[in-house]
Amino acid sequence: MDVPKTQFDIDHVEHSVGGLGGHAFRRITHVSMALIPVIYYSRGEEIAGYFSVSLPEFVSYVFFAILAIEVVRL
Repeated sequence: MDVPKTQFDIDHVEHSVGGLGGHAFRRITHVSMALIPVIYYSRGEEIAGYFSVSLPEFVSYVFFAILAIEVVRL
């Protein structure tokens, strides 16, 4: 029996909005999100104090910044 072969084009850059620049921006954004827990536990209080906000407030600001970046991305 002949099984039809399906071709997959996995070149994400070619299919990305914004081409290589948009693809790189999305990758950097998502990889940088992995650093948030490390920064939170190692320097969170220090960074929040620098901005004169509490740590939960600072986390909220970071969340909304990432959300805004994702909205721009879409």
